[in-house]
Amino acid sequence: MEEGGAIQEVEQAGNLELNESSLPLERRLTYRIQRTNSLLTKQAMHTLKKAAQISLNEWRIMTFLHERGVSSVTRFSRETGIDKGTASRTVNRMVARGLITVQRDEGDSRRQVLGLSESGLSMAESVDPVMRTRQHRIHAHFSDKELEILFEILERLDREACSSID
Repeated sequence: MEEGGAIQEVEQAGNLELNESSLPLERRLTYRIQRTNSLLTKQAMHTLKKAAQISLNEWRIMTFLHERGVSSVTRFSRETGIDKGTASRTVNRMVARGLITVQRDEGDSRRQVLGLSESGLSMAESVDPVMRTRQHRIHAHFSDKELEILFEILERLDREACSSID
């Protein structure tokens, strides 16, 4: 058999496997990603509850602002993938708790600019080492090369997902 024919057979066999309705859940990529995400989310929520009595979304906003400085809800939502409604509700809770500040954008009075308050900055700095330790524990299960490949694969999945909704 020609080399090109063998490659075509393998590709066709792969396509058949992906199209079969009998493909077990454990072999469906989106199922496994969601399952892993759910487990990691539960782990993060447990860690954050013990460390600071904050929610995962509060931590995501807090660490985003700590790393990037001021931001709008729209920018945060776009860059993190958290929907704008959830982000806005979380921001309102955080403002009420005195963790973040909200000011009008000088260039566009319709836009609000978020920043960490002194209390929010203090909390971010106290929780950050705990969450970094969690990240290190997760990364420790992979070599540098495996992490590089994993992030490359995730980027490709992001592009594929975006191409279907743009």
